Amino acid sequence: GSDACMRLLPEMKEEGLNALGVIPENRNVIAVSAKEIASHLNGRFIVGETLADKLIESLMVGGLGLDNGVDYFSQKENKAVVIRGDRPDIQMAALQTQTSCLILTQGIEPIEYVKYEAEEEEIPIIVVQTDTVTTMESLNSVLNNATISHPEKLQNLAGLLRENVDLEAVYSKLGLPT
Repeated sequence: GSDACMRLLPEMKEEGLNALGVIPENRNVIAVSAKEIASHLNGRFIVGETLADKLIESLMVGGLGLDNGVDYFSQKENKAVVIRGDRPDIQMAALQTQTSCLILTQGIEPIEYVKYEAEEEEIPIIVVQTDTVTTMESLNSVLNNATISHPEKLQNLAGLLRENVDLEAVYSKLGLPT
């Protein structure tokens, strides 16, 4: 956003172009739902299918050698975390942070304690058959196909437009009433 404002806007003005606003990057607009991820990965919900509309703005991997998983997982919010199904220690660390969804790999269901904790925290758990690397590769393409058709995303985008764009000028140029 700031790069556009500092470099692009003056260049546009020199060319006689008038900017009606600059919308800052917003991860929510490119988010996908837990339901979309489950469908894309052919996964099944073990916990929280009723929470399948939760939006996921980023992805993290819970791998081996995490000294303090809570510190690591605290770096991002509204995330899906991909973790091997046989690592309840890492799963529990992810559940203690602001997580939208756990994706457990290799077709391994979570132990009862992890299921209980996920239900308490209202965090869906999806189990997939693929390994962690294959799952992450597949998830790269799901983010590319994100759509805007989610109530929370539409509301967020409307707010971004209201705050950052001269909508009266847009309506006026389109010949629409303001």
